[in-house]
Amino acid sequence: MAELVEGIDAALAQKSRDEWGVIFDAEGLIWGPVLGLHEVARDPQAQAIGLFPILEGSAGEYRSVSIPLRFAGADVGPKGPAPSIGQHSVEVLASLGLSAQAIDALVSQGVIKT
Repeated sequence: MAELVEGIDAALAQKSRDEWGVIFDAEGLIWGPVLGLHEVARDPQAQAIGLFPILEGSAGEYRSVSIPLRFAGADVGPKGPAPSIGQHSVEVLASLGLSAQAIDALVSQGVIKT
């Protein structure tokens, strides 16, 4: 098996992915390209399923990544921009049981931002 893989790898290395695609298509083979990261966001199918939605954040528009799977009746994927630094600090610390006074002390000492 190792010799076969080595031989196939050596043969495939002689041409680019796109060159092999033309050959495979001409021979009626079923194949699909493995996209580079720089190509994925521009892929027509990825765009068609909304895989990379544009969100509006405090720093302007940016491209996010949605979940590539769909579940019946489930609304999954980004709901909005990522929180800014410290945006939920008070809520998180309060949910962990810290008192308002303890949180205020952390803010005044510069330990957390709000």
